[in-house]
Amino acid sequence: MILTPIYEAEFLGFSYGFRPERSQHGALDALAYGIKGRNVRWVLDADIRSFFDTISHTWLVRFIEHRIGDKRIVRLIRDAAGCGDLTVACEPSTSTVSTICGSTRGAC
Repeated sequence: MILTPIYEAEFLGFSYGFRPERSQHGALDALAYGIKGRNVRWVLDADIRSFFDTISHTWLVRFIEHRIGDKRIVRLIRDAAGCGDLTVACEPSTSTVSTICGSTRGAC
C-alpha cells in the first residue's frame, strides 16, 4: 500500500498484472473489447519464467532505493523479499540458507 502511489503512475492503462482493482478477467474483457470487429490474426501473451526465483537482491534493492528515499521502507522491503538469510521450515526439518537471489514467495 505504501508503494502503490509511487509506482501506479508508471503503469500504462492496459497493464493489469498485480494492480489494485484489476484482474485477469478485466484484462480479458479489455482484450475482447479492443479486438471486436477487427481482423485480428494473433494475440501475444508473455510471461517472465521464474522471475521471482532468480531476481538479484542487489539489483532489487538498488532499483527500490532509486525511487524510495526512506531507508526504513527500503529495509522493510529488503527483509520481506528475503534478501539475506532465509529460514526454511519445511517438513521434516528446519534449516537456514544464505540467499543471494530469488524471493521467499512460495518457499515450501
